Amino acid sequence: MANLNKEKRICMFVRIKKTDKYEYIQIVENKREGKNTIQRVLVSLGRADKPRTKEKMQQLLVSLNGRIKKLNFPHI
Repeated sequence: MANLNKEKRICMFVRIKKTDKYEYIQIVENKREGKNTIQRVLVSLGRADKPRTKEKMQQLLVSLNGRIKKLNFPHI
């Protein structure tokens, strides 16, 4: 009998999505459902070549860094 309490692993990552003309920065959720891996774009931060996108990325990194430090992971 299958273990119904199996932990569902969900991870997030940043990717650069390339189109014909531009590159877009996205935060993507990656999770397993059975044998399939499902990816879902959580946030599109915009075109990588735009100054506003770079500003958003810097703000996001500062915020994430602060939150990670609060979690007190020994390996980070």
